[in-house]
Amino acid sequence: MEQSLIRIDKNIAHNIDLFISIDSISNEDKALIKSLIYYFCFSRQTDLFGFGILDPKQFAAALNYKEGYLRKKHPNPLQLQKLTTEEKNLLYEQEKRNPAVKIFDSCLENALYILHTTALRFSRTAKEVVFEKNTTKYTNISKAYILLPELITTTVKGKGSPKIFFNYDINKNFITNLSLYFLKFNKEALITLRRAGLDDLYLYLKNFKETLQEKLKTSTEIDRSLNFNHLCKIARIPLQKKDGSEFENPRDIKQKLIHAFNVINKQTDLKFSVTWAKTTPNTRWKYLPLFFFEIGSEAMASGMYKDIVRRQERMVIFEENLKYELLNCFKQHNYSDKWTEQSMLEWLKSDRDIAEKELAFRTAQYETFGKIHNHIDKMTKAWYTSLSKINSFQDCLKSKNPHSVYDWHKEMYSM
Repeated sequence: MEQSLIRIDKNIAHNIDLFISIDSISNEDKALIKSLIYYFCFSRQTDLFGFGILDPKQFAAALNYKEGYLRKKHPNPLQLQKLTTEEKNLLYEQEKRNPAVKIFDSCLENALYILHTTALRFSRTAKEVVFEKNTTKYTNISKAYILLPELITTTVKGKGSPKIFFNYDINKNFITNLSLYFLKFNKEALITLRRAGLDDLYLYLKNFKETLQEKLKTSTEIDRSLNFNHLCKIARIPLQKKDGSEFENPRDIKQKLIHAFNVINKQTDLKFSVTWAKTTPNTRWKYLPLFFFEIGSEAMASGMYKDIVRRQERMVIFEENLKYELLNCFKQHNYSDKWTEQSMLEWLKSDRDIAEKELAFRTAQYETFGKIHNHIDKMTKAWYTSLSKINSFQDCLKSKNPHSVYDWHKEMYSM
């Protein structure tokens, strides 16, 4: 189960119903936008050389979308919404004549365009990672940012229809939070729940569980409760009829929410029970659900075991950050080479760009831990010295000699 868990910025989960604040886009568009965000997280953790390039076919396979739907013309793409018919026709004519002009008018392209031009907004309390005096701090923020500051289309011609790929760059805040302020979710569970419209509720409750665990010893009844109306909104359960009138039996709404809880319990790694507290005239809403989450074996284990698990996870994140720092360094200094794993391996083993490689190591450490180890110079030297002996790219992420006088991997592991 752990291997299929993907990390995402916790701010997304906490603001799952709010961060796409565009009234003119449909729920179907919002679902596709969220799937793209999940795919960016998945791609960063699983595809070193593919990260930063979106292949619609790979995206469709990973998130279980039909390619035909992604290619379908969008009925009201955001890029064209404020244009007159004459202006739209002129833009399409320019696209035919000039390859630099791109109209994002398919369902997939429209979702990418929104992420490239419209800020994600965190109106509910969000956190940002700040590094101060070699320590990591989290500050409350209420801000917005463009997730894809760079989006470039590339067309590859071959047999049949030309293939379009999208080169993208991810906002730095989002990337930082994937290392230092993240929530883990199960991709397969999210895909399954998307069909039932419960993927948002799954992420929101997973985030709530973590928040509750942080203050478990001091939690009160109100800490375990969530706003009933808000939960219904996230679960896409209407509180009123289409004509605006009230339902004859409000308990039917409650039963639908209970059914949603049962589906999540049955189909995901999130296990919990809900009790319904009695309300009083002073209660803000009629129903008061109290959540009791099952705590996994890791959380219930001894402090020493939990610390080992935490350090192991931190090392996975460090290795991931080191891979991307090295890849970016390799691309910047090898314009004429093909960006393949073999050519990168040869570059790593060579004595080229020594300072840049060492900087990549230091940067990855800082991005992972929010601080620099006191023995960073010795660690960097020990790591770089080991590169000449590696037989695969993966070898550069591990200590080659665990019994050496100075083991950089062991030092990193203990941070």
